[in-house]
Amino acid sequence: MLLAGALTTTVAYGTSRSADGSAAATGVGADVQPDENRVARAAVAAAAREALAIAQSAGSQGEEATVDPDRLAELEQAAAELDALVDAAESAGDASDQGSDEPTASSSDVASDATTDATTDATTDLTDASDAGASAPDPARVAAPTAESTTDSTTGSTTESTTTEPATTDPTTDPSTDPTAAATATPDEVAGLGDVDADLAVPPVTGPEDEATTRLRAALARVVELSEQVLDIAEDNRAADLAAAQAAADEAAAQAAQREAWRTSLDGYANGRIPTSALCGVTFDDDVLLRCDAAADLELLDSAFEAEFGTHLEVTDSYRSYGQQVSCRARKGNLCAVPGTSNHGTGIAVDLGSGIDGFGTAQHAWMDEHAAEFGWVHPSWAQEGADKPEPWHWEYSG
Repeated sequence: MLLAGALTTTVAYGTSRSADGSAAATGVGADVQPDENRVARAAVAAAAREALAIAQSAGSQGEEATVDPDRLAELEQAAAELDALVDAAESAGDASDQGSDEPTASSSDVASDATTDATTDATTDLTDASDAGASAPDPARVAAPTAESTTDSTTGSTTESTTTEPATTDPTTDPSTDPTAAATATPDEVAGLGDVDADLAVPPVTGPEDEATTRLRAALARVVELSEQVLDIAEDNRAADLAAAQAAADEAAAQAAQREAWRTSLDGYANGRIPTSALCGVTFDDDVLLRCDAAADLELLDSAFEAEFGTHLEVTDSYRSYGQQVSCRARKGNLCAVPGTSNHGTGIAVDLGSGIDGFGTAQHAWMDEHAAEFGWVHPSWAQEGADKPEPWHWEYSG
């Protein structure tokens, strides 16, 4: 019997045997099957709702982890298509449920008048039960013949009718009666669903399904596949970012430790008494010797200066040994510090040319503005208007 709302069930029918042993149909002959497809579609729609939530989370994580925008757009499009199919499936289910309040009867072809009469009786019983507010037969229960005795109303002869007791199925666990209790399958067990969420419940395919359910499954599988890809890429990107950040932090820590070691590396030496092996040079001038951290930052300053003016820094003097300090004092008088007191003797001072050695030049103005970014400064005593102006003299303060 076909009940309104497309939910069908099988109503039992039996076989009577008369006194002479001939068989006659005495049960209900309507062949009505549960609409398992409607239930399956509802269960797939429920799983799709979970997949859409996963897709939204995957999209957010993908944006944060700088996943390729084209891949994120593909996931967004697939999720939109799945959402539309779910809405359609749920709307169809709601309409079907509303229509089930007024059951209609259908019958199969019958082989005898007795079968037709039995079918009519069963139909009437089900209709009366529905009108009285009784529940429709449980689609999870398939009735079969049970044994009982009947008496022919016209002949008075007694016949035995054999029917089987209805199979008892727990409606709370049968997927055909409750979409939310559909068989749970891990994504690995459902073709094309991957392993994006081990808790995602997807009903397995148990039989033929209509086009709408098939399309819904395909769209669900696509969304899960794309979500898994985005989540995997996001995880890889985060791991790469963390590794890069850790490497950068390690490098920065190593450089800081090295610079600190350089800063104190000459503390044990007297002014002008530093061995050249304890000093460092620069790549743009073979004659330059400085404390190693000062040399490293002079390299950076030179690169910036060259980018601005197209030429390297011209270094006319850097580290001065004690002997060189004596010679300078003898040649230039007060322009050179008392031997053993010069900043040149500690490896942290340079005298520069390249236009920097004149106040008011573009090169000198640029140095005033940018040299401190690299740890180099023009001391106050050497500035224009001071007692001993020296535009060429720069010291490392890093």
